[in-house]
Amino acid sequence: MAAALVVGFFTWQSARPQSPFADLAAVPSIDRADLLNTLGDDDSVKPVFLAGVDAYGQGDIRTAMARMDEILAKNPRNSSALLVKGLAAYRQGSVQEAYQWVSRSEEIRPK
Repeated sequence: MAAALVVGFFTWQSARPQSPFADLAAVPSIDRADLLNTLGDDDSVKPVFLAGVDAYGQGDIRTAMARMDEILAKNPRNSSALLVKGLAAYRQGSVQEAYQWVSRSEEIRPK
């Protein structure tokens, strides 16, 4: 019975139409140079930021968010850290949280 349920589930999953937003589930790439240009903090933040971006790129979302939290604890208006935190939240499936972080980043970022 359990095997039939598993087979039925996977058959149902594969029969469902693909979401037009399926490509958003991939890890969006991050342009390091652009974000480093807007980082705007002292040089001590840069290694923490790069470690977070590296973690994000490797799919270690928890570490990426922790590194961005370190930066935001020092400067809650760091638009680059807010953006990466938003991307990481999105990867965790927290769409509303992602929207809030990215929106804050856009409001603050240097023009």
